[in-house]
Parts: sequence; structure tokens; C-alpha cells
Amino acid sequence: MSDLEEIGDMSNFDAWLEKDFLSKISRLETECEDAREKIKTLDKDLRKKTIECDILRAKVGKLETVPSNNAASNEKIENLEKELKRKTMELDILRSKLSNSETKTEGSNDLVERVKQLEKELKKRIIENGILRGKLTDIETEPPTPEAQEKLDELVRGLQRTESVVMKEKIKELEGDHEASERTGELERELKKKSIESDILRSKLKQFENSPGSNTDSNDRIRELEKQVRKYQIEADILRGKVTSMESDAANRDEDESNDKIEELEKGLQRSTTEGNMLRAKMRMFETDATAAHDSSSEKIEELKRGLKKSTTESHILRSKLSEMENKQTASGASSYKIENLEQELKKKVIENDILRSKVEQLERVPLADSPANAKVEELQKEVRKLKIENDILRSKLNTAEEEPSDSQESTDRISELENSLKKRSIETDILRAKVVQLECELSPSKNFNERIEDLESEMKKKLLENDILKSKVSQLESEVLKHQFEGNKKGETQEIKKLKEKHEEVLTKAKELLFERTKTVKTQEMQIKALQNQIENIKEVVTITKDMLNIRNMEHEQLQTRFENIDTRMQAEREQQTLLEKKLAASLKAYNDLKDEYTKQVELFKAAPIPKPSSLTPPFHAHPLGTVPLLQLRKSPLRPLALLAGHPENLHRKDRTHQGGSRAGPERSKVTEAVAMATATLATPGWWPTINTRTSCERGGHGFALKEDSPGPEEPHCCCCCNPS
Repeated sequence: MSDLEEIGDMSNFDAWLEKDFLSKISRLETECEDAREKIKTLDKDLRKKTIECDILRAKVGKLETVPSNNAASNEKIENLEKELKRKTMELDILRSKLSNSETKTEGSNDLVERVKQLEKELKKRIIENGILRGKLTDIETEPPTPEAQEKLDELVRGLQRTESVVMKEKIKELEGDHEASERTGELERELKKKSIESDILRSKLKQFENSPGSNTDSNDRIRELEKQVRKYQIEADILRGKVTSMESDAANRDEDESNDKIEELEKGLQRSTTEGNMLRAKMRMFETDATAAHDSSSEKIEELKRGLKKSTTESHILRSKLSEMENKQTASGASSYKIENLEQELKKKVIENDILRSKVEQLERVPLADSPANAKVEELQKEVRKLKIENDILRSKLNTAEEEPSDSQESTDRISELENSLKKRSIETDILRAKVVQLECELSPSKNFNERIEDLESEMKKKLLENDILKSKVSQLESEVLKHQFEGNKKGETQEIKKLKEKHEEVLTKAKELLFERTKTVKTQEMQIKALQNQIENIKEVVTITKDMLNIRNMEHEQLQTRFENIDTRMQAEREQQTLLEKKLAASLKAYNDLKDEYTKQVELFKAAPIPKPSSLTPPFHAHPLGTVPLLQLRKSPLRPLALLAGHPENLHRKDRTHQGGSRAGPERSKVTEAVAMATATLATPGWWPTINTRTSCERGGHGFALKEDSPGPEEPHCCCCCNPS
């Protein structure tokens, strides 16, 4: 029985182990899932912050490299910024997709290289656009000559072409060949239109050159125009040299600044990429470790479940076998125990039957002539005889059963038969008792009380003697039965006990092996639990590091936002300055147009008026309808003579600007206009002779005609400002 108790304790221990392992495994799985969710959220936050930082860096680089001077350039810059924002967002999306596809596909390295190439090309294009914008702004600040304007138009077209080419390349790389072909067709159409317009202009110039000059005035004008064209060519060459020098300086500066900024941005991108790659590698390591641990734990759990199922089935089988063996072992003892109980019951029934017999005999002695229960008494006597016969038969059967060797199956069959017969006899005895009670009630008045007592005492003595005899027989039979049982057990023990011992030994060896394996699995699982706990601690450290990195990125983001706000304020101030300059330019252009109109009117007046002879007035004063005006006052005025406007009107604008210190508004401008009006009035008088310089031009600059004191007529041309020091 001790082995059976040990096996029962083992089954409880297996159930406890199952519960403990399942609880620990569920806890570890929940912790791993929580850690994975946290890592996923942190990866999403990192990607968002990197995208925002890249966008802000790109904006800052654009705003720092782009000088804002013109509305058109600002519009172009805004369009380019929008397009660059779109492309940066697309690139960030591509980066995220590539980072997700790195674990899935093997061709992700090619995509990463292509993205890097696209980023480098975008940076180059941004630098080129910044350089071209700097050129535009430098050239637009200079005086607008027609050739310079043409150059500006060409540069703008070149910028548009470069931007269109860049956009074409980007569209081809990112959107496909179909849309790129459509856009190339549109651009080719625009180029054809522009080429047609240029051909028309060239044909007009050729017609103008081929048309014969009918008048001398047209020839003179053509010569003047040729001279002006030569001058403009010289000035254009000078401007080209200046532009090239400025371009080289600006390019060097822009390249240095852009290279520094690009290096900073590349360093930041490399840091972010390295940090992201480190974090991704760590995440992959942790994910692989977690998956391996989870797979190993799941496999071991399945193995444990299988082992538990096997052990439970084996334990059930062993328990059933043990119960069968116990039943077999207890069958012999139960049969002997049942035999003893049956013998005791038989003794009791025999005693009761004897008592009933004595009562029946007493009743038989009573005279029953006049009694109404004669028939009943006869019936009772018959039944008592039957009972005696049956009791004798049962005694004989018991004696035979005690004398024969007791086999297990035969003893069980006999015990069942005896039990059934005892039940029947008990029922019959109960019935007889009831009948005896009725007869006693009926016969009690006809019988003497003393005689009945004497008879009963004599019968009691007899029955006591019989009981003593039966007790001695029962003790003898019990001793004989015990001897037979001991002998039978000795005979059956030789084979059955050996088999049972072998089975029990096998069960014990299996149980010991199972316990040894279970202890091994317990130790391995404890080691796995420790490893998983270490992994969880490492993941927590990684989470803290990522949080610190996110805080650093947030600080960088805030700093970039502050820089962006400062740049916005600078841009607003520059735009306000630009609006003021545009207003001043508009006012100066209006003044210039007014002066030009006045000049044209004066030229027409000179052409229409006849040429009178000069009057004899003493210098430096001449007759004038408004009064005498000194010639020196006209010469020393901040504005050059009106004859300069025929040759180079831009110099008048430049001279006026140099005299007035760059400011074109105020009371000095009104003085200039008054002086011009006075000069026009004096020119209308006959004492002032206009001369046309048809021979040579001024040494410092070609002027059309000049005014001179006491000039006899148009035969003596003279320059007013530069040739004559007076």
C-alpha cells in the first residue's frame, strides 16, 4: 500500500507542476507581448520625428541658401519648396517602406542605394538652383540694359529649363515614363513656340537692316544706333566679366556654405540612420530571441503536455491494475469475512427457530378441541417441519463448504446462494413470528400460566446446552477455516505474488524515471525563465534608451522650430524692404518717364522752330523772356544738360542718383525739375543755339549736341560738360 500512496502523491505533484508551468509561461508571454507593443510604438514615434526633422532641416537649408529679392523669384522658390516638400515626403515614405521590406525581401539593398542616389541628386539640384537664384538676384540689382535684360531672360529660361529638366528626371524616376513623356511633349511644344518667335524677331531685324535709308536723318540715326550698339556691346562685355566674377565669388561662397550645411545634414542623417539601424538591429535580435524562446518554450510546453498525458494515462492504467490486484487480494479475505458473517446470521436464525419450535411444542400440548385455531396450528406445524428440514440442509451445505478447499469463484457463488437463502429465511421467520403472536393471543385464556413457565424453563435449559455445543462446534470450524485459508494462501502466493512484485517494481522504475525527467525539465524551464527575465530587463533598458533618444529628437525639433521662426521673421523684414524698394523704383520710373516725355517734346520743338542768328549779349548772361539766367548755374546743376538724354539717358539717372545720395524723393527732385523747365525756356529763345555733334563723340561718353556761350552758329560743335573744363 505504500507504493500506491507514493503513486497518488506523484499524480498530485504532476498536476501542481502543470499549473505552475502554465502560469509562468502565460506571464512571460504577456510580458513579451507588452514589450513588443512598446517597441512598435517607439519605432512609429521615431519614424515620425525623423520625418519632421528632415522636413524642417530641408526648409532651413532652403531658406538660408535662397536670397529673397524679387517677387517672381519668391514665387518660384515657393513652388520649388512645395515640390521639394512633396518629394521629401515621398522619400520618407520610401524610407519607411524600405525599412519594413528589409526583413522581407533580399533586393532591398538596391532600393536603399537608389534612394541614396536620389537624395544626392536632389541635394545637387538644390545647390544648383540656389546658385542660379543668386545669379538672378545679383544681375537684377544692376542697371537694366537691353542686353542685360536679354541675358536675364535667358538665365530665367535656363532656370526654367533646368527646373523642368530636374522635375522631368524626378517624375521619370518616381512617377513613370508615361507622365514624363507627356510633359516632355508639352515642353517641346513650348520650345517650338519660342523658336518660332525668335525666328520672327530675327526676320524683322533683317528686314530693318536691308531696308534702304531714304533720308540723311535716318542714316544719322542708324549711325547713332550703331554707335550705341557698340557701346552697349562694350558695356555688356564689362557686365559679363563682372557677372562671371560675381558668379564665381557667389558660387564659391554658396558652395562653401552649401557644402557646410550639406555636411551637417549628412552627418545628422548618418547619425539618425546609424541610430535607426542600431535600434532596428537590436529590435531584430530581441525579436529573434523572443521568437526562439517562445518557440522553444512552446515546443517544451507541448512536450511536457504530451509527457503529462502519457503519465496520466499510465497512472490511470496502473491505478486500474492496482485496484484489480487489490480486489483479487481482498477477494479471498472478503469471502472468509462473508462466510463468518453468514455463519453468525445462521446461528442467530437457528436460535430463533429453536425458540419458535419450543413455542409451537407448547402450543401443541394445549388441548385444541374447542379452539378455533386448530387448522392454523396444523399449518404452522407443517411450516416448522419444512423449516427444520431446510435448516438441516443448510447446515449440511455449510459443513461441506467448510470441509472442501475454498476456491475464489466457487466460494463467491456459494456465498451469493447462502445470502439469498438467508434473506428468504429471514422473511419466513418474520411471518412465523407474526403468526405465533396471533396464536398466543388466541390461546392464552385456555392455558395455565404455571405450566407454561415450567415448560419454558425446561426448554430454555435444553436450548442453552445446545447453544454451548454449537458454540464449541463453531470455534472448531473457525480454527479449521483459518488453517485452510493459510494453506491456500501459501499455495497461491508463489506465482501471483511474484507477478505482482515484478509489476510493482516496473511501476516504481518508471515512476523514478519520470521524476528524474520532470526534475530536469523543471531546471531547464527555470533557466529559461531566468533568461527571459534577463531579456525583459534588456528590453526595458532599450526602451529607456529610445525614450532618451526621443527626448533628444524633441529638443532638436524645438530648436529647429525656433530657427525656422527666426528665419520667417527675417523673411518678413526683407519682404517689407523689398516692397519699399519696389515703391521707390516705381516712383523713379515715373520720374524717368516724365523726363523722357519732356525730352521728346523739346526735340520736336527744336525740329519745328527756325534757326535765328545769335544776338550780341555779353556772357555769361543771355536774354530770356523770363529773365537772365546764368549759364554756370545750368552747368553746375545736379542734372546734366538735356542734350545728354539723346546719347545715354541712363547716365542721367545714374548722375542724379549719385548727386542725391541714392534717394530719389524729396525737395531736391523738385529743384531738378525746375532747373529742367528753366533750361527748356532758355532753349526756346533765339540766343541759344543747339548743335548736333556729327563728327566725333565725347571722350568720356557720346553726347548728341551741346550748348556754348556766344556760339556763332551750328558750325562749331562743342561739348558742355566733359571736354571744356570751364
